[in-house]
Amino acid sequence: MTDFTKLYEMLRVSSLFSLPKNAGEPKEGGIKKNKPGTA
Repeated sequence: MTDFTKLYEMLRVSSLFSLPKNAGEPKEGGIKKNKPGTA
């Protein structure tokens, strides 16, 4: 449980850092790469 929570927190922080960067560069298709399910 503790490991899963830690992993989730890391994922959440990573997403917070990745989302704005990808949103700022839509021509590179970062958002699509981040969400393969949507592409």
